[in-house]
Amino acid sequence: MKLNTTKRTTLGKRVKTIRKMGMVPAELFGFGFKNEHLSVPEKAFSDIYKEAGRNTVIDITIDGEKEAIPALIHDVQIHPITHQPLAVDFYRIRADKKLQTEVPIEFIGESPAENKGLVVVKVLNEITIEALPQHIPHTIQVDVSVIKNEEDTLHIKDLNLPNTVYIITPADTTIITVSQQQQQEEEVSEATSVEEVEITKEKKGEEPTEETGEEA
Repeated sequence: MKLNTTKRTTLGKRVKTIRKMGMVPAELFGFGFKNEHLSVPEKAFSDIYKEAGRNTVIDITIDGEKEAIPALIHDVQIHPITHQPLAVDFYRIRADKKLQTEVPIEFIGESPAENKGLVVVKVLNEITIEALPQHIPHTIQVDVSVIKNEEDTLHIKDLNLPNTVYIITPADTTIITVSQQQQQEEEVSEATSVEEVEITKEKKGEEPTEETGEEA
């Protein structure tokens, strides 16, 4: 993926003028190189960010130069109402240097446990990995169909990733588990029903009482 940028001299609060022109202020840094102050077309960046996320290498060109700079999207400031990008940080990378980064989990499939009325809890949303830039996955897919019964749990150690990706997140970290909430609710409901039946039977078995007293 390629992204064309231009150098900018407008800094600080004056970057608002750049945004009015449909551009997003950006910074390029990393590996001891001098920071580059850049501007990137908002639409072009939004399209790439939507497709690439933060874990895909982007080739950045500056002022039309032929030599592209490989980088990752390091940070994005988003407007809370319009959801438009306000500022972007690009991290310059080297193809021969491994990086540590967080990769989002993409849950796929359908859990048989949910069809049984159990509550399947997705505990983890992302996994920390280490890999060369070209081997960093966009997402890590986790198939929830392996969760079939109330005792089933999926941990990091159960994942099968390529040898090119090293997982930093501890192996015993839980990804998916089954909540006992549904079972507890059913037990409480059943106990309540039994209690109601017993009370009903007791009321049916009661003899009417009459007040007795001696006449004066």
